Amino acid sequence: LSAENLAELPHLKLISVLATGVNVVDLEAAGARGITVCNVPGYSTPNVAQAVFALLLELTNQTALHAAEVRDGGWSSCPDFCFWRGELVELDGRTLGLVGYGAIGQAVAAVGRALGMNVLAARRKSSVSAEGVTYTDVDTIFRESDVVSLHCP
Repeated sequence: LSAENLAELPHLKLISVLATGVNVVDLEAAGARGITVCNVPGYSTPNVAQAVFALLLELTNQTALHAAEVRDGGWSSCPDFCFWRGELVELDGRTLGLVGYGAIGQAVAAVGRALGMNVLAARRKSSVSAEGVTYTDVDTIFRESDVVSLHCP
């Protein structure tokens, strides 16, 4: 919502953004008009973490390719039990770098650790130590990570 939009709503007192961020609202203009802006900080955290790994597993395991091959009869016509149509990348032992370590970054880290990944995290604000997470700077994350996931507002 722009300053122009807000000017058309003289009686507006509250904007509640049904998402984690409020970057879709001109906060300066809202503040000048006495409009409170709030969000839903925990909105979709588990779903976003799940989506991160759905996309990562597509990249590392070529899930859609294998599903299509199975549908097309590739598995049943395979002469042995090694049905691979492309290289698979094992995540165990790989390094997951997280830029942004709020609720979503922490949820992604938990899944990464469950898959045996090493986790590096960078965050603007100091953070409580988490088991299995090494805090570092963004340059180190980009240099040392096999996978980088961005979770910044």
